[in-house]
Amino acid sequence: MKRIITLFLCFVMLLSVTGCGGEITNGSDMNLSISASPATLDPQLASEVTCDRLISLCMATLYTFDKDGKTVPLLAESYEMSKDGLTYTFHLKKDLVWSDGRPLTANDFVFAMQRLADSETGSNAVYLITDCCRIKNAEQINAGKMHPDKLGVSAPDDRTVVFELEVPCPYFISLLAGPVFSPCNEKFFNSCKGEYATEPDKMLYCGAYRMDRYEPLATQIHFSKNEKYVDPEDGIPEGINVQVVGNTEQAVMCYNTGQFDVSLVSGDVMSKLAGNKDLKEISNANIMFIQFGNLPKSDVNNVHIRRALSHCIDRDSIVKDVIKAGAYAWNRVSPKDYYYETNGKDFSGDEHRYDKEAGYDLNEAKKEWEQGCKELGKKNVELTLSYSNTMQTICEVFKQEWEEALPGLTIKMKSLPVKEWLTALNTSAYDMIFQGWTADYADPTAFFNNFITGVRGTTGYSNLDFDKMVETSGSAEMCADPDKRNKLLHQAEDLIMKDAGLITVYSSQNCFLIDRAYAGFNLTPTGCGYLIGSLGRRG
Repeated sequence: MKRIITLFLCFVMLLSVTGCGGEITNGSDMNLSISASPATLDPQLASEVTCDRLISLCMATLYTFDKDGKTVPLLAESYEMSKDGLTYTFHLKKDLVWSDGRPLTANDFVFAMQRLADSETGSNAVYLITDCCRIKNAEQINAGKMHPDKLGVSAPDDRTVVFELEVPCPYFISLLAGPVFSPCNEKFFNSCKGEYATEPDKMLYCGAYRMDRYEPLATQIHFSKNEKYVDPEDGIPEGINVQVVGNTEQAVMCYNTGQFDVSLVSGDVMSKLAGNKDLKEISNANIMFIQFGNLPKSDVNNVHIRRALSHCIDRDSIVKDVIKAGAYAWNRVSPKDYYYETNGKDFSGDEHRYDKEAGYDLNEAKKEWEQGCKELGKKNVELTLSYSNTMQTICEVFKQEWEEALPGLTIKMKSLPVKEWLTALNTSAYDMIFQGWTADYADPTAFFNNFITGVRGTTGYSNLDFDKMVETSGSAEMCADPDKRNKLLHQAEDLIMKDAGLITVYSSQNCFLIDRAYAGFNLTPTGCGYLIGSLGRRG
């Protein structure tokens, strides 16, 4: 549930944490505002976007993303995959060291992964190795049934790390780029006596920066260049000063007075920033969509009823008049700008691919509605739309558009407190529910997996052919032939869109005010890390 919860928090967050006063550093530092304090900077405990992004400044992984969203080596220099897709062998770069000069070895990755899997660690991010990829014995270890040293991660020598999987994982390299897969030195960790990553001196660094000011839930964090970093970049700031400003209007004011170089912005203030040349919208790798439940007698079980509902939604108008900024209209399962095929083409680059199946078309909506009502033997249909009470406005628009376009339709609105809404998402005992999903890794299956029959019990959509396609996409054969795999994934999306298995409405985006000196500022494809190498040079 991490990514649903994270998305919700980003959607509603408007905290009053602090103003933009405080210590602003010299001109060689980049000043960055964020909307909330990180809960932790321990890589193996981090399970929220704010934490991941800050960790990405000071910790490195085997592979990372370049500015074009492609995976590239970082602490590793190369890897091999076995023919069955179950074993990955990584070769580390020579002479890697931590920020204090001690050697960084393969055993540091082994210990980090054992920490993540260990049930005593209690990490909310453990699903990345038990579900997103299935590292050998990870699930058993996390359930307390095996010792962590049985995890399928080993170090034959100081420069070789071996990962053993229980099933092939075509997106494994992309997954490893996440901050949770950063190394951890066992001897140093034990010396911290339970206080690891709680202050600058209680952490070792292997990324572009090291922390020199940080307290848990503090409103300011400062990073300085890590001179021991394996991949030094020319032109990046000497330091990064991070300050929490939860009130968006305050963040904008501080940016306009020159106290911030980069400010994360959201909420109502976005409409006031329309046309601002410093405003940059960056893909959030997410979709906001209407999901169908599995109530046995629900009329949404009829495909024509579902198609009619989709054709009634004027997505462009909703983004323009309701969302106003920080989103784009969308009607696909997979969002754009986060997964690229081998030829560099955006997997979801064709935004009109499913206009016929799902696009705004009132004439087609009425035809589908009439066919659906005929098959149901009904003239009147009543459906319930459930949603979080923070999503009231947009759901009222859905109701209005549906009832005006489809004769005989009545929509009952069911507003739920956040906790009840999250519970409802885990049941599928509803007609329709409005929600969002953000990718944990850069691959279409990060979305497709949610619609496999019976997965998480959260959706009533079921098509065994779709299930088979998604399952086959994870085979060893597909791991070895990415072009063939991408073709199959397109076919899977074609099928679920034909079935109207969901109604995607829009994709939200991260919105930043960015000083032109840092015009290259960007995020990783899933939004979980800052791309430090793309920061511009001041002056």
